[in-house]
Amino acid sequence: MFSWEKAKKPMLLLAPMAGYTDSAFRQVVKQLAPNTICVTELISADGIKFKGKRTMEYLDFSESERPLIVQLFGKKPDFFREAAQAVENQKPDGIDINMGCPARKVIGSMHGSALLKDPELAEKIARTTVESTSLPVSV
Repeated sequence: MFSWEKAKKPMLLLAPMAGYTDSAFRQVVKQLAPNTICVTELISADGIKFKGKRTMEYLDFSESERPLIVQLFGKKPDFFREAAQAVENQKPDGIDINMGCPARKVIGSMHGSALLKDPELAEKIARTTVESTSLPVSV
């Protein structure tokens, strides 16, 4: 099982970039830099809850992409509970909660870095996610 503590140092982490870091891109990165820890594009916890076709496709990955971290965004702790459980069923190596994206489109709907304006909500999302999965969770 993947562990941040046991990951090879220094770590090379592929930044999640919506529209760019799809499975094909991650596979190329792993061929060029095999020690890279890959992260998916931003995946909506809401989209997972409602089983949006395109959203669910973002969860598909190849074994060659491991270790692979699924990055979730959203603002509803209950949706993160369901999303974490659905993500765990896909068997990635971890979950990352996005609380850093500054894009207007993202923060305009109180996602990404906008969550930092509400520390109680941010903490509830993180706690709910951790309690809902056995996977490592990062923020």
